[in-house]
Amino acid sequence: MKVSFFHDAKLIKDKSSNYYSIGFTYNIWKRYLSVFDELMISTRIFAEHPGNVEEEYKGYQISSGENVFFSPISEYIGIKDILTNYSAIRKQIRNSLKSTDGAIIRLPSIIGILACREANKLNKTIVIETVGCSWDAFWNYGSLVSKVVAGPMFLLQRKYTKSAPFVIYITKKFLQNRYPSKGVNAEGVSNVMVTTPNSDIFNMREQRILNLKRENKLKIGLIGSLNVNYKGHETAIKALSYLKNKGIKAELYFVGGGDPARWKKIAEQYNVLNNINFIGVISSGEKVNNWLDEMDIYIQPSKAEGQGRALIEAVSRGCICFGSSVGGITDTLDEEFLFHPKKFKNLAKLIIRVLDDHDFAIKNIKRNVKNISAFNKEIIEEKRNSILNDFRKSILIDNNKK
Repeated sequence: MKVSFFHDAKLIKDKSSNYYSIGFTYNIWKRYLSVFDELMISTRIFAEHPGNVEEEYKGYQISSGENVFFSPISEYIGIKDILTNYSAIRKQIRNSLKSTDGAIIRLPSIIGILACREANKLNKTIVIETVGCSWDAFWNYGSLVSKVVAGPMFLLQRKYTKSAPFVIYITKKFLQNRYPSKGVNAEGVSNVMVTTPNSDIFNMREQRILNLKRENKLKIGLIGSLNVNYKGHETAIKALSYLKNKGIKAELYFVGGGDPARWKKIAEQYNVLNNINFIGVISSGEKVNNWLDEMDIYIQPSKAEGQGRALIEAVSRGCICFGSSVGGITDTLDEEFLFHPKKFKNLAKLIIRVLDDHDFAIKNIKRNVKNISAFNKEIIEEKRNSILNDFRKSILIDNNKK
């Protein structure tokens, strides 16, 4: 059985027709190949690159592999293309759907919404993976065009999720409440699978907490693209300035791709530019874990967040973690470790409390680790495979009727 996968993920192709991606490596596709024979990937693609993609595009990793094929939606690069290339985009999506037995559609995404529409017309069985909120993602993206489409995308995501026969939610409550489904659904099927910190990590972290003092320099990390407004970089910069004015020595470490110019400008305004390090993209896995192990505190001050992959990874490394009270972040952190995304003083005060109250800091890592126990690999894979197998059976039944 061959199924298609639709999303807005970015792909790069090299001269040997190998595809690369950030976040959609071959290991991700293997999750689906445990249930289906072949997978057809239909997402955005950028110009063919003649050199070594992994060396020249930091963070990109191989996406190609056995039984994975690519049918890129080449006519769609950005939101404006919907107006100028709609017919061509629609045709490419239909061709991909016609060549497969069913579709896995990840939302929110422009390509995903169009795939839902075309799949309904073709009577193709689909499963929707709900990984975020269209309203939050588009409204907070930063451009006028994205704000214009936020409302329609929100309504369309609600419409297609409600009628979809199968829906996978990555959150425990947030996305289910915003995008309810009448079909078979699975909750808490995170894209992040982590292991509970072992005793060595716990011991290292506890000792590190006990050594924290106001006169020591704090390392505070944040992972998120610099090209969007909703990851909370401005809130982090303002919190850093507040800490500095209170005599707290701290440095921010921003990990993520994009142009840092606007954040540098804001940092200059708040007189903290010399206290911020722009690291760029770090590959997932061991490299990210090594970086997290160097941080004292991890923050996720997002204005919008479907789940907060980086936050979960930080918790799994025993970091002291604080986050904004939005989206799926509330599944990971207890209320006392949350703050309003715009209230930078509240974030700064939580950080100061870590220095003055070591018991509070230790409670933070223990509570957070308990919350991520649901992200155990075996539990998540069992939930995902269960609904994907139901999806497969439904396709077989539909095929027998034809």
